[in-house]
Amino acid sequence: MTGAEQKAPLEESRPSASDTFPRLLLQNAASLPGRDAMREKSYGIWRRWNWAEMCEQVHVLAYGLSRLGIARGDRVALIGDNRPRLYWSIAALQALGAVPVPLFPDAYSPELAARLTQVKARFAIVEGQEEVDNLVEAMADNPGLVGTLAGILYDRPRGMRRYTQPLLHALDDVMDQGAAAALEQPSWLTAEIAAGRAEDAAIILFTSGATGEPKPVLLSHDLLIQAGGALAAQDRLSAREEVLAYMPMAWYADHIPSYVQSHITGYCVSCPESGETVLADLREVGPTYFIAPSRLFEKIQRDAMARMADAGWFKRWLFVRFSRQAPPVGAPLAGAIPDAGTGGILGELLIRGPLRNALGLGRMRTVYTLGEALTQSAERFYRMIGIDIRRCYGVVEAGGFVAAQIDAAPSAEDLGPLLSGMEIKVAEDGELLIRGPAPFPAYDGSDNSDVEEWFASGDTGQLDGAGNLQFIGRTGEVGQLANGDPFSPGAPEARLKAVPEIGEAMVIGRGRAYCVALLCLEASAGRALAEAGTPKSGGGGEFAWFGQAYDLLHDRLSVLNEALAGDTTSAALQIRRFLVLPREFSVAAGEITRSRQLRRHVIEEKFAALIEALYADTAGSVAWGGEDGPELLEIRAVAEAG
Repeated sequence: MTGAEQKAPLEESRPSASDTFPRLLLQNAASLPGRDAMREKSYGIWRRWNWAEMCEQVHVLAYGLSRLGIARGDRVALIGDNRPRLYWSIAALQALGAVPVPLFPDAYSPELAARLTQVKARFAIVEGQEEVDNLVEAMADNPGLVGTLAGILYDRPRGMRRYTQPLLHALDDVMDQGAAAALEQPSWLTAEIAAGRAEDAAIILFTSGATGEPKPVLLSHDLLIQAGGALAAQDRLSAREEVLAYMPMAWYADHIPSYVQSHITGYCVSCPESGETVLADLREVGPTYFIAPSRLFEKIQRDAMARMADAGWFKRWLFVRFSRQAPPVGAPLAGAIPDAGTGGILGELLIRGPLRNALGLGRMRTVYTLGEALTQSAERFYRMIGIDIRRCYGVVEAGGFVAAQIDAAPSAEDLGPLLSGMEIKVAEDGELLIRGPAPFPAYDGSDNSDVEEWFASGDTGQLDGAGNLQFIGRTGEVGQLANGDPFSPGAPEARLKAVPEIGEAMVIGRGRAYCVALLCLEASAGRALAEAGTPKSGGGGEFAWFGQAYDLLHDRLSVLNEALAGDTTSAALQIRRFLVLPREFSVAAGEITRSRQLRRHVIEEKFAALIEALYADTAGSVAWGGEDGPELLEIRAVAEAG
């Protein structure tokens, strides 16, 4: 394939002494022994481990895992929330030459069984009773797993007293055995770590599955260290950073900052008490380096606006005054107090500083958002309080992040320049072909005969004159309307999801005469309408009330069409018709990925009758077979802006 090609300069490679994660851990334990490596909040109290203590715990665990029979090349699944001993298990397995495979903790039984079978996992290390129950259920439903899975290790013993299955092992007991083994053979693990090579498999992470079934990607130490190190170098990350580990461990967006870059730089990673306490723990930790989906930033903004609405009139007046003076996108923020035109020191003391501290953002120095760009209101809010949120682009097969905006990014439309060592070639059809700083990884369990030097990302994009990456959309989603106008659903979907009442949106139009949309109400908006509304006459079922959302959304889409009409590149993407689904798109149903990406092929197949009804000659209604009986869904037309 041919096309434009861009390459970022490759920095000097790491010395061989730190070319694997077990050797990086030894290096940090020697050079930063007293500096905090991990923290965990438990029952309201933060526990701490420095690098020397963490290294000792990892090595004891490695000895214990070896005593159970885990050896070089074995696949071991890890399931649970962000817990220190699960991260330590990754490190211990890598020290043995085994391959950790983090899985999503909310995986239902068939998915869990499929993933375990796919990677041929011999053991599983889990958080506690809930994960053990899920594995036992998966084994009961899939007898083939019984002969494959030799043991399940659990971290938290609460509720496990009456479990007597011989394959269950408490992690405390495993570590006790490891401590004894370490005394008997003190130099054995040193030899195992020395035998590890940079090109060895460090971990298996699954692709998102947005366009098909998720694939298990074998990632080497070399690729992860070079790719993670490139972003760390660009942002000048150091051992002084603070990071909150809150995203699923199975997602590369957690693995890179919470494990890879922590080992590279020596900074501290904090694990929240639970998923429900993330925002509260965020305020306590005060991270300096933070990566989050745009949805989380928008939730933080909504919470801040709700709190501001309850504040006194003077604070509200100050907030409105300074929000009108937010620095434009691209204006430098880091390390600078805004000048008098944006409120100067007064605005910093009265509004910006207190707001940042109240939201847990007071110490943030490097902040990235994943996925879609922030809404305009969220962008203005964060720039008003002095937080410069930058966008980045990554894929699992490239070892994580490929491109990232730099300070004072010149445009909100691009994703920044390529990171050091990353190469991109744009194929003739617009697909991005990527080559990372280390050889292309393999898909575990596949013959990989079709794996090429350049990885076909499945994304369409381009490189501008300055070398910044511009993302257009998934290659299978981008195309043309029936009249030849270009069609890319990303822009209108981002605008739709910026509407407060819309939780999810899918725009259809490729090969069609015009664009239509399937909408899901945002949960809180749906609850408010359900509490305030009255059921439709003749309607039935749990969602009989939701027809009242149509008038509200019709007005919102009319405004959206006006905005699209004013943009020459998006005028053809105005929404002509829409309907509201009586439920959200579901991960369990395979309609979206856990990173909230639409699985379009699944949705188009499952809701084919609704989509065809949206393109019928006249707008009307269509029956939808809900769990509580058929619902009559209205198809509403939206006038074009002209």
